[in-house]
Amino acid sequence: MKKIVFTACFASISMFASAQFVTFESLTLPQAESYYNGSDGAGGFDAMGIYFSNDYTQAGDYWNGFIYSNLTDVTTPGYVNQYSAFAGSGADTSEKYAICYPAGKITFPQLGMPQNLKITNTTFAGISMRDGDAYAKKFGSLNNAQGQPDGTNGEDFFKLTINGLNFVDEIVSSIDVYLADFRFADNAQDFILNTWQSVDLTSLGNVYGLSFDLQSSDVGDFGMNTPAYFALDDLYFIPLESIAEQAKQDFKIYPNPINDWLTIQGGNGKVQIVDPTGKVIQSFEHQEFSKINVSNLELGTYFVQMTKDGIISSQKLVK
Repeated sequence: MKKIVFTACFASISMFASAQFVTFESLTLPQAESYYNGSDGAGGFDAMGIYFSNDYTQAGDYWNGFIYSNLTDVTTPGYVNQYSAFAGSGADTSEKYAICYPAGKITFPQLGMPQNLKITNTTFAGISMRDGDAYAKKFGSLNNAQGQPDGTNGEDFFKLTINGLNFVDEIVSSIDVYLADFRFADNAQDFILNTWQSVDLTSLGNVYGLSFDLQSSDVGDFGMNTPAYFALDDLYFIPLESIAEQAKQDFKIYPNPINDWLTIQGGNGKVQIVDPTGKVIQSFEHQEFSKINVSNLELGTYFVQMTKDGIISSQKLVK
């Protein structure tokens, strides 16, 4: 069975003064034990320069995308408690956090490198998986909510896919993490998240935003039975242009704008030429001086990234 390990990625964050650590503490709520679900029709909200989508429909008080909350209820089951995190607070006992249902989008102010975020279940989804309800099964059970064998053999899971997006919202990279997993050979390892867990996002590369998808082993005639919610907090993001400004002293690139040949002087490490979508166009090892044929590059803006010891330096390149 596959074991999922959550890791925090804080390396090199401190060297970038403009790295954005996004929490929801600055957002206003009317009181304790309350939430914002987009009922003002704003279409989303800004948290410390990062935009979170929201689509609210007055009829039925229906929403999708992201909301934010300070609710602490970890005991009330069902839809009436859809705005609570199963951890009982925000990450690191903060007051506020965001909830996503069923597939929201985060938009960055510019191309950049997401580093880390924290996730947990909502109380609604967590209790549903733990105890079962009228629509969804109890995880680990051989039967569905109607008491009939469902073919899973009790090896249930609730999976979150985090997607990196390019500037036209196309998915260019993805990672999977588990909000619940009952597929272990040792049942003692089965879990339903009820604490905040860190997720390393660095493998997503340079992206303009994030989208989210949920998948469960518990499905029926109308799709997934597990409540399609999760909670999010503490997002680290590094704007790529900010990194470039601080990295100019590490190496020089010229001419800029370029024609067919690019010269790199100073520094050493792995160099990648990256387009605005985060796609790597060229990759090579550099030692102090390199002259590279870039005649294959189309007209436009690129980034030259140099990586050494896990630290990325970057400069903007124009052709």
